[in-house]
Amino acid sequence: MAIIDKCNAGFEMKDIGETFCVYDYDQDEPTVIFAGSTKLPFSDDFEDTLHALFYWLTCLTDIRRSISNGDWHVHLDDTDAIWDEETGWQMSED
Repeated sequence: MAIIDKCNAGFEMKDIGETFCVYDYDQDEPTVIFAGSTKLPFSDDFEDTLHALFYWLTCLTDIRRSISNGDWHVHLDDTDAIWDEETGWQMSED
């Protein structure tokens, strides 16, 4: 939670976007150890949206590196992010 709290506090577009929300654990799915989401800002400036996307991918990279051994699914709508050990989460080029 320290990583998420730091990222939420540092998110500069709170007026047009959402901070990261961690979901409560579902007792019926004991294998899920972390789940959450955010909403990218709605802006006329596409650069704002890209900045927020990269910001949250960096946050998720930090989280993944702190939680060992897990299967991850990161996506933006219907497009999956891909994991790279060196650079972290990136959006698919497809």
